[in-house]
Amino acid sequence: MGPQFETHAEHVRSPTVSQVRRRVAAACDLCKRRKVRCTGQLPCAFCIRYGRGDQCTYSSPDRRRIASTPSSPTQTPFSSLRRQQSHVATPAATAAAKTDDDTAVPREGRLLSDGQGKLTYVGDSAPLSFLHTIRHMVTSHIGPTAFTSSTSRDYMIEHVSARSPDLRHPSLKLNVNVDKIAAAVSAYLSVTDGLIEIFDPSTLADEILAWSTGERRSRDDMLSAVYYLVLAVGFQGNDPGQAHRYFSHARTIALLGLDGNLDVCTTKAFVLVAVYMLSVCERNGAFLYFALAARLAYSLGIHKSEVNAVFGPDECRSRDRLWKSIRILDLLLSSSVGRPPATSNVDCTVAYDAEPESTDGMQGQNDEPDTLAASVQIFHILERIIIEIYSKRHISVHLTESISHELRAWAARWLQPLQSLLHHDSTSRDIPVPYRATGACQVISSYYYAVMLLTRPFLMHELDKRLAATVTPADAPTGLSSRDTGKGRLAEACIESAMLTVDLVQDLLGRHHAPNTMPHIISWLFTAALVLGLALLGEFGRGFEKKARTSIELLRCLSQQDSYALQCASIAECLVTSATDYLEVKELQERRRRTEKTSHIFGVAVEHNQPRGSPLRPARPSHQAESESTAVDVQEKASNPTFAHHQDREMYNPDAFPVIADFFGPTGDVSTGSVLGDDDLFDDMSIFPALGAGESLFFQRDLF
Repeated sequence: MGPQFETHAEHVRSPTVSQVRRRVAAACDLCKRRKVRCTGQLPCAFCIRYGRGDQCTYSSPDRRRIASTPSSPTQTPFSSLRRQQSHVATPAATAAAKTDDDTAVPREGRLLSDGQGKLTYVGDSAPLSFLHTIRHMVTSHIGPTAFTSSTSRDYMIEHVSARSPDLRHPSLKLNVNVDKIAAAVSAYLSVTDGLIEIFDPSTLADEILAWSTGERRSRDDMLSAVYYLVLAVGFQGNDPGQAHRYFSHARTIALLGLDGNLDVCTTKAFVLVAVYMLSVCERNGAFLYFALAARLAYSLGIHKSEVNAVFGPDECRSRDRLWKSIRILDLLLSSSVGRPPATSNVDCTVAYDAEPESTDGMQGQNDEPDTLAASVQIFHILERIIIEIYSKRHISVHLTESISHELRAWAARWLQPLQSLLHHDSTSRDIPVPYRATGACQVISSYYYAVMLLTRPFLMHELDKRLAATVTPADAPTGLSSRDTGKGRLAEACIESAMLTVDLVQDLLGRHHAPNTMPHIISWLFTAALVLGLALLGEFGRGFEKKARTSIELLRCLSQQDSYALQCASIAECLVTSATDYLEVKELQERRRRTEKTSHIFGVAVEHNQPRGSPLRPARPSHQAESESTAVDVQEKASNPTFAHHQDREMYNPDAFPVIADFFGPTGDVSTGSVLGDDDLFDDMSIFPALGAGESLFFQRDLF
């Protein structure tokens, strides 16, 4: 029976004694957590009084029954998972347990505030949802810290544009400085390589130059919008004001062109609108405008290779690559905010492999790898992880094996060619175009992110066990105590993928002149920073602190033109600082226990100037100053040989990271055999187990 809600008229009526003392059928989750009397309304009086009416939710009856089973006094988000795995179940009981997991998992999503204070949905696979889960786990095991109690980060990190909309008539033409076209096109290619390819890179600059100097005709309105958007993306890093003027004018032209006379040019225009809004950290707007591009593509049959073939070989190739670009951008937006994609492979006949004339995955005269084909293939694996694991909130050994096989096959084909774009021989005459290095970095970072996303549940499971364990100093875990088990090895793979992501971005900034806006890489680097912070918190190794602070420094370097990167750096730094403070307090307590055990041998006096079990102290402000003093400019990093070639790096070498090589690396053997070992890896488990005491993991904005 669901909760009983009173009407507003009943609430304002003078209460009688029976009304005041009667029990309501259900209390909201916040009142149960605070252990206060609930009025049973929606929102209840307690939530209204403290300004949390939008957080007033009621757990479903099924979840309350499961969560109310007898358990240990201390409940954590993963305690129910450990109880399930501690029982030996029959096949029938296992099947029933799977059904219980599916029904017990809460189906609410996280509602976060955008830049204007409005609530918006963020799904489970998004980096911000990962951050929310980390904060909840830290609060459950450690208690309130600066990382969990800060209220300045309760937003979706959405940029709000303060510039006025463009009011010019679409027939008017903006001035274009022909001397800056080449630089703008080069910057555009650096931002979009490996993400979209809707023009011929070799002729794009000449086409825009010819358009800017020619006479304007009415039938070229949409083409003008497309070229303005290319310039807007290119100018966004160096001249944001001019970029916004181009963007606003082009968007007006594109919206006025939605009159039924649709073509491929209109589709490209809205794809570029989404790319620009993504680069200025307006993900909700990008998500909205991209939906128009996806619907237009379906309306024009761009997803069908037989339809594209009607227009001739050159146009067919252009339309095929436009569809691949749409798929990549769609899956990037979906994974960034955790929402369902707007496109799918249903009824799609476009081949996602390399071009027919280059079956080896190479393109161009220099036999360079096709970054678009590599990108669309890794994003399809990422899509499978999101749909089959995070959407169902369930993972199994068979599914992990299947996806890891796809990752190994991808790495065996693409990893080495893509690395050649980053580590080309400077004496070679076939030096790749500079923007190709950025594209290769974006594709490889997506591969590492796919590994992190697949193995993230196992890292959280291992971390929960470590934080929940009450061990003596002699039994304290060092390194990965369960690295020989399947779950421990997968957790280690998640950490090593995060380290490789940091090394990859560090190498890009040290060797090449990276573009000012890289939203693609920033999101994955933020996830890597959180993973490294968790590795430090879970005592997987104190050496991870240095790598975590390197990731924070890289985010600050990328924040010169991107407020999102700056916010990510602040959040990651707060996590690392809280982790180091927690470890210092824990080490002090363990040292006191050892001293108390050995003091009677020689009569050493034990000082009791600090009580045992002292709470974690707030984050020290010195860490903030230390990080700010070590953050340097990208140009300084590029000129610093230590930054580009630090001594402990072994970039992209599978032997340096055996877990990555075993699970996902290009071993040359992509057979279907198991790489997880013969041990009992794990029972089928829910990656989002229900919380005890009726708590909800999916709607606790006070922790975020």
